[in-house]
Amino acid sequence: MTKLGEVTGSHRRVIYELFPTQAKRLKSELERLKEDSERLNSIVDDYNERVLIFKKSKERIASITNAEREIARVEEERQDLALKIKTAKTKEDHIIKRLEEARGDREYTNNITLLNKLKDEYKALLYDLNQSYSNITRVINKYDYTLGIEKVKRGILLKMDKPSTITSDELPILTELLNDILKSIRDSRIELKNAEKAISNLEGLIRRLPDYIVKAKEYEQSIDDAINRVRPLDDGIKRFEHDLNIIRSEIEMLNARDREYTNRVEELDL
Repeated sequence: MTKLGEVTGSHRRVIYELFPTQAKRLKSELERLKEDSERLNSIVDDYNERVLIFKKSKERIASITNAEREIARVEEERQDLALKIKTAKTKEDHIIKRLEEARGDREYTNNITLLNKLKDEYKALLYDLNQSYSNITRVINKYDYTLGIEKVKRGILLKMDKPSTITSDELPILTELLNDILKSIRDSRIELKNAEKAISNLEGLIRRLPDYIVKAKEYEQSIDDAINRVRPLDDGIKRFEHDLNIIRSEIEMLNARDREYTNRVEELDL
């Protein structure tokens, strides 16, 4: 039709002069054909648009179907996860109950109280001994500088920081050394500003030293016994604490996965 229009257009003047009637009829026919062509193009455009809409609708339906399947899968996994969280929390509650029972056990609390009491008393004993020994350290150093202390006796003297290590054979040697220092002060073999105070401090330490050593050994033995009684119960508590940390880490991991599932469902619902 386009070609026909081009031909008639280029010979329009000739056609109208020779065939006026036919020219009018041809013009009318061409106008009708143009209108039909436009309607046909409109129908084709409408069809193409409907095909595009259908294609998009099909893709959307497929996308929704896939999303619904994904949501169903995620929800199924969330239900399974919820069961695991519930089981884990039940286990957590059980461990907490056992832990509280272990911590509140009468035997355990009594032994812990006794252990702390023994440690405090032993600490006070060592402090008292340290104070007594500190009062004569300058005297001992003066004696060592003036008269000298034998290597063996000096080694025993160093054990004063931990009196429980002084043996029954070493105590007489240590006492002998302290008595020699005391005698040296009385005989004025070493010069001191306050000899009377030094003598009093030495006499007090010599008198109390056997008791310090005996009590130190007794305290250490009693502390060891208390620790041995507490240890099995304490180990049980530590196991419960360890199990509690593990189950709480597991619960946190499960909750994190549950949050991921929630976010995934929200994304699919958009």
